[in-house]
Parts: sequence; structure tokens; C-alpha cells
Amino acid sequence: MAPATPPGAGQQQVLIPVLLALVVLLLVGGGYLVLAVSDLKSQVSDLKGQTQADSERLQQVAGQIKVTDDAEKQLALRLDAQAKADPVAIAKTVQPSVWTIATERMLGSGWVVKSDATSSTFVTNFHVVADAVANGSNAVKVFQDQGAQLDGVVGLYDANADLAVVVVPGQLPVLTLSKETPAPGAPVLVVGSPLGLGGSVTTGSISAVRDLDGINYIQFSAPISPGNSGGPLVNAAGEVVGVTVAKVILAGAEGIGLAIPVSQVCDRLKFCP
Repeated sequence: MAPATPPGAGQQQVLIPVLLALVVLLLVGGGYLVLAVSDLKSQVSDLKGQTQADSERLQQVAGQIKVTDDAEKQLALRLDAQAKADPVAIAKTVQPSVWTIATERMLGSGWVVKSDATSSTFVTNFHVVADAVANGSNAVKVFQDQGAQLDGVVGLYDANADLAVVVVPGQLPVLTLSKETPAPGAPVLVVGSPLGLGGSVTTGSISAVRDLDGINYIQFSAPISPGNSGGPLVNAAGEVVGVTVAKVILAGAEGIGLAIPVSQVCDRLKFCP
């Protein structure tokens, strides 16, 4: 007689292999999941690295673009500065505002500092108009080589500073005053009427800024002659930096001209446009 099988023993024998199979499947599946997660993490890490590399490349490209833009801007500024510093262009801009001023005994130059619909005001040296003031007429003639002659009247003046203003009827182009003290070596132009030759232009540079007898003077190298007195000394931007007043005349001396800084127009005449 065959031994009796305990109840449920057969089921246990069947379940054990099934359970073993499930454990194997779980282990295999878990390993797959671990490998899958690890692979995903690796891909994410690769993507982060690629993104960082792309970001760095974009920053490099942006930096190169900025350098190129800055270089282009600097080149444009240099070209503009060179164009403005062209003596021909500066003279063309300044000359319409510079006129000859004449009295019965003296000939000089003057430049327009202020203008409106009814009148224009010139700056010149006092010694240019001194005899008109002395005879009480205060009357001068203002003209260019071509065009109408204007009747001018001496207004404010400071004999000690050798500055004066002349007012004429009509509106004329105005020159801009420089707000900076010129530095030695800076290029300058003188426009005026040497020996009555109106509209003459000479070029040079700033030599120094000096204090002589309590008054500041700009020393410059551009040639000047009698008749230049009162004319403007202008910088590379076409701005007036000084009022031409005199030159040193000594044996062996060359290129030593003097101009009154334009700031004295305000300080001495109490006149600021």
C-alpha cells in the first residue's frame, strides 16, 4: 500500500519551483531596472555635460561678438575723430564765423560768440578797438573779403585783459567754446586776417599754458602776424580754446604765439553765451 501523501504536500512541491522562478524573475527584472536606471542617469549626465559645453561655447561666441563690436565702435570713433581733426574741414566750419575788424588806425580779427535774429556779438582784443573807444565813437567796421561791410559798436571791454566785444546787426554763425584746458601737443588752428588777408588759416600745436602777470596764456606754435589779434585759436573739434593776442618777436625766436584762454571771456567780461 502506497504511503499516504500529506494534504497540501503536492501543492507545496509545485509552489516551491514557482516561487523560485518568481524570485529569479524578480532578480533579473530588478537587475534590468537597475541597469535601465543607471543608463538613464548616464544619459542625463551626458546631456548635462553637453548642455554645459554648449553653454560655454555660446558664451565664447558671445564674447567674440562683443570684442568684434567693440573694435568696430572704436574704429568708427577713430575715423570720426580723424574726420573732425582734418584742418580743411575745421577751417571750412570756422571761417564763416571769423571776420576782420577795422578802426581808423587798427586792423584785427574777431569771431562770433553769440547771435540771434537781430544781432551778433564778436569777441576781439581790446587793443584792436582801443582807438574807437578812445575817441568816444565806439564805432568799427566788420567785414569779410567777400560780402557786405557791417557797422559794429564796441560793447563791454576789459583793457587789462585785452578783451572786448563788438555788436553788429544781423544773424551770423556762432562758434562753440571749449570747456577744457588744451593739453600741450594738441593740434590747433588760427583763423584770422593777418595784414588784412581775411580768412587766413595757419596750423600748429599747443606748446604750454602759462601764467604771465597774473593772467593765463596759451602758448602755441601756429604762425601769426599783425591782424590776427582777436581771432580764434581752435582745437581739433573746431571749438574755440583761446583768443589770439600776440607773438614773441626776438632774434632767433620762432613759433611762440600767445592766446588768452576762452574762459577769460566769461571771467573778465562777465559775458557767457
